[in-house]
Amino acid sequence: MDKEQERKLDSAYLRVHPIEHGKLEWVERPEIGLGEMCADELAGKLDGVQAWVFGKGPSLDQFDFDQAGVVRVCLNESVLVVPEPSYCFFMDRDVGKDLYLPEGCSPVVPPGCRNLPRSFDDTKFIWDWAKHCRPNYATAACCIWLLGLWGVRSIVMVGFDSMAHELQHDGQPKDEHQYAGSIGQAGGRTKPFSNYHWINDHIRECVTEWDIEAKVWISEDQEPLTVL
Repeated sequence: MDKEQERKLDSAYLRVHPIEHGKLEWVERPEIGLGEMCADELAGKLDGVQAWVFGKGPSLDQFDFDQAGVVRVCLNESVLVVPEPSYCFFMDRDVGKDLYLPEGCSPVVPPGCRNLPRSFDDTKFIWDWAKHCRPNYATAACCIWLLGLWGVRSIVMVGFDSMAHELQHDGQPKDEHQYAGSIGQAGGRTKPFSNYHWINDHIRECVTEWDIEAKVWISEDQEPLTVL
């Protein structure tokens, strides 16, 4: 890529820093429109609140949702099965275009998902890659980073079976991954991502950066495990 092409991209997009694997990368700039707010607007608004964060692992099928607190944060298609969710984080347009969020659940997305082919009933919160998270973070880490910004210092993670496996096996990655059966039954994708180890590392970074007490729910018969 020549310098003129780089200049044009710099004028239209945000350059990702630092460069990883020798690749140049740009992301979309945030544009706040009607029915949208910058994720900064919630900074400090959840001080002292415990958040329950829901992934898509099989343990989600075993969880009694009556145990969860009021602030329920869903990742991707977990919003299809978690009752009364507060927020839904996603960054994949193919996921977002098929999600129907219940009333009272606000989507939290990067700029690239702001113009999905369908609208949402509640305010959409847009995060800014230049200020929030890191461009190499996946949805789970972006979620926890923003919860830290919003003031949350205690989270319980449900459906994070890969993280639970690492905590139970001295950090060894889990080889096989499955989604909760209820996700597929609700119309969500059932083919899981193959490598969650690096995502778990990023989650630990966020927990450390914001000094969040993070626990992973395993089952009714076990006490939740502490991430750090």
